[in-house]
Amino acid sequence: MKKFIFKIIKLSFVAFILINGISYLSLYLLSKSEFYKPSYLVNHFKNHTEFDYIILGSSRGLTTINTNLIDDKLKIKGVNLSIDDTGLPTHSLMLTHFFENGFKTKKVILTLDKAFFSEANVGVGDNDYRFLPFVTNDYVSTYYSKYENKQIKKLSYSKYFPFLGVSYYNLELFFPSLLTVFNSQRHNRFDNNGNYQYPNQILNSSKGVSIDNVNINNPMLLELRELCLSNNSELIIYIAPIYNTQFNIGTSLDIEVVNHASLLKSADNFYDIIHVNQKGREIATAALMEHLNK
Repeated sequence: MKKFIFKIIKLSFVAFILINGISYLSLYLLSKSEFYKPSYLVNHFKNHTEFDYIILGSSRGLTTINTNLIDDKLKIKGVNLSIDDTGLPTHSLMLTHFFENGFKTKKVILTLDKAFFSEANVGVGDNDYRFLPFVTNDYVSTYYSKYENKQIKKLSYSKYFPFLGVSYYNLELFFPSLLTVFNSQRHNRFDNNGNYQYPNQILNSSKGVSIDNVNINNPMLLELRELCLSNNSELIIYIAPIYNTQFNIGTSLDIEVVNHASLLKSADNFYDIIHVNQKGREIATAALMEHLNK
């Protein structure tokens, strides 16, 4: 009986080491690829570390601003680092990741969603697992520890036991890591400048015009401003178009706000209520480009 128990313990230990090894290899492959935005930034721009501007945000930043058009027209260089299904804490993590890896930018254009105008109780974003290839970096592990509210902190503990994160997010981590073996430059739904666009599907909505008086006072924005200042960058808050919505914005923060919430009036320019389609993206980008050009 003792021999049997000892054998089970021995096999379990070997399996534990093997699973952790495979998980570590998966994260390593992703860290050397361009599949997700954090690793894309580090690997795609090895020889280009200085930018004129970067775009941060959720899916509204990802699909509203076309950096290809801005770069072509203004003869400058930017990149869209927005990640869908994320919030302000993730945007802060991405900005930290940007600076920690030696990149520089003159302007940081933060696409801010209404949910984060004021301080909110938040946890990790739905797609924050995409930073797991860099979990051994203190700024990533500290972020997970701070925002992960689950009883079992699979992201936080992945710093020591990578199988926790990889096994839970196996469809999003393990299988993509296999794809990178054959093509390390493959991107997950974004182009070479980090952009993604919705098709020209027209919104069918009966939503009436709403006018909201809002105040932007989230203290996390002050932390981001200080992070930018310490890296010789300027922080700009950008409010992307929303269908039939007008924001009257007040703020005591010393941060420039570009309010384009009511820029687009027609449903022809929207894919859904909070996302523009291809046509709307070009108009919104042109308006932001005009602002930057000034």
